Amino acid sequence: MFVPILLCTARESNSSKHVANYVLEKTKQHCGFETELLSVKDFHLDATIAAWQEDSRKLDWQQTVEKADGLILVCPEYNHSFPGEFKLLIDTIFDEYQRKPWAVCTVSGGGIGGTRVAEQLNNLAIGLKMVPTPNPLYFTKVKELFDEDGKMVNEKYEERTQKFLEDFEWYVDALKQARNK
Repeated sequence: MFVPILLCTARESNSSKHVANYVLEKTKQHCGFETELLSVKDFHLDATIAAWQEDSRKLDWQQTVEKADGLILVCPEYNHSFPGEFKLLIDTIFDEYQRKPWAVCTVSGGGIGGTRVAEQLNNLAIGLKMVPTPNPLYFTKVKELFDEDGKMVNEKYEERTQKFLEDFEWYVDALKQARNK
């Protein structure tokens, strides 16, 4: 099974990259599927491309999602929502998302931890006919969670992340079996 992790921001100075690297490391340790870290900036989009339009700029994303059995998003909350570059990427395709789970890791500098963006991403997943997993992983006060080298310093996240990944792995397996029927 293949489950990419998508860093949902292209902002140059962001703390989300530490979270994405941490989630990648833990996914490799705890899950039985192939994974890789992708970033929205890898896809070089600067305008909306409709799902029905033929456009070579969306082929890499389309092929990635076709191959994927689910997605893990690492998404910061910017102004109570998700980054615009993430929406540009998501809107390039539609059918490829259907009946696949997505799990959300939110990133926030504050104590609320991205709850608003998690709610919006759940609604977006449903609109794409994906299955949002029920328990996002909130990385609150992100600047306090990692040292200057990007290493996690809060040991509570080990257990939280393992539970998050166990739940997600169940959805990936169950939905893949259902899609294969």
